[in-house]
Amino acid sequence: MELEVEKQLGISGKPEIEASGIAEFNARCRASVGEYLDEWERLTDRIGFWVDTSKAYRTMDTDYVESVWWSLATMFDKGLVYESDKVVPYCPRCGTALSSHEVAQGYKDVVDPSIYVKFPLVDDPGASLLVWTTTPWTLPANQAAAINPDTTYAVVSVDGERLVMAEALVPKVIGDDAVVERT
Repeated sequence: MELEVEKQLGISGKPEIEASGIAEFNARCRASVGEYLDEWERLTDRIGFWVDTSKAYRTMDTDYVESVWWSLATMFDKGLVYESDKVVPYCPRCGTALSSHEVAQGYKDVVDPSIYVKFPLVDDPGASLLVWTTTPWTLPANQAAAINPDTTYAVVSVDGERLVMAEALVPKVIGDDAVVERT
């Protein structure tokens, strides 16, 4: 709804929404929802989605918002709410987190550059740490590679080269017939 209203107003993004007036923007978004209710009810009937549309909730309704705050407060009072971090898709244009529905609208598979790089080991000539990166353009600035102390690494012989890599990745990267020297 927000994107549709932005198009109607000829604006784009959070700064322009704020400049044109948040209250007016929100009112237009609410009105836009109302324009599609009949279409939504026809769609739910057509696809066999069993829902009582006469008692449907809308996330913009005060009753719905208050019920969400009530349930959050109840969980908080029971000690079930905690603060943590969660990675979520983010819209830099709007300055907001995106819902799974919004993300799905623009989803497409893309080929992203990635490479494997060998870092020669200083204390073990002839062996290299095999590293995979999705940011190959950062390689000229690399000074070191980090390893995880909780990961088991293996030395694998491939065409006369000794490569050090996470043991769990050997079959995926090298193949099941890889020769593991030691772990």
